Amino acid sequence: MSSAGMLAPFVGELDRIAPSFKINGSQIRVLQSPAEFYETLKDKIRHAQRRIFLSTLYIGKSERELVRTHRLPTYDRCSPILT
Repeated sequence: MSSAGMLAPFVGELDRIAPSFKINGSQIRVLQSPAEFYETLKDKIRHAQRRIFLSTLYIGKSERELVRTHRLPTYDRCSPILT
């Protein structure tokens, strides 16, 4: 049996119980480095229209900068939720 065949029951069960959402491949952008991720995160925070929800175990050594980012004018347009 191929590895894909062996995984089929697991994948089927995961599809049944796990939350998911459909997305087109054209909506996905692969980030190439941690620095690119961090800059993208800050940009998305700055441009948020409704709310910001972050859930993380570790923000990074520049967490103060990230917290300052969410206090920019975006803060008046949305309600941040930091957990």
